[in-house]
Amino acid sequence: MRLIFALSLLLAACSQGQPATVQSALAFAAGEAAPALAALQQPAEMQALIAADAPRLILRLPAHQRASTLLLAGERAGVKRWRSADNVQIYTREGLVIGTRGFGFDLMTTSTSTSPEAAAAITAALPGQLTRLHRLPDGSGALQLQGWICDILPRGSETIRLSEHRSAATLRVEERCHGPDGGFSNHYWLRGGKIVQSWQQISARSRLGQLQLLFLTETEEI
Repeated sequence: MRLIFALSLLLAACSQGQPATVQSALAFAAGEAAPALAALQQPAEMQALIAADAPRLILRLPAHQRASTLLLAGERAGVKRWRSADNVQIYTREGLVIGTRGFGFDLMTTSTSTSPEAAAAITAALPGQLTRLHRLPDGSGALQLQGWICDILPRGSETIRLSEHRSAATLRVEERCHGPDGGFSNHYWLRGGKIVQSWQQISARSRLGQLQLLFLTETEEI
């Protein structure tokens, strides 16, 4: 309770000076299953990424029974930008989601959890704790700051299915987050110190539910 009270004070302090408006994002319109990219009418950037055989990310939204294939469109200072044919975009650092665009309810910015130390705490598969601060739309065009104290909990070995014919032995790590706006848990499956699959949530009250990510770029050598 002391941690959550302290977090509430931190959120109140950080909320000052927030931008008043944020552009509305495009509605997410992925199909029922991940489509074959070559079968879709692609913008120029996607055509170039397909031709270059860019690394892929499979995104699933179990709460909406939706799935889509995203391609690695760029990387700067350790942040990777993944995009789909309909311009849904996810930003990751070391496998952790630090931003989204195109869902209609997006994670605009993060603090603290974007640091390499946060990713290292999870990929080390050791008990620990970190703080998450997320800026999200509040429904009126403004940004709301939400925060959580998160416990890192190793959950042991687990075999996961990467595709119809491929499985892999991994270590599962749970990130259990508690805050004034409620709680949620993220799950990560690690192989060789890298996140190869994860279930991540951007807010305790997000209507997106969990984002299930399979990083094919990290599983090609399995």
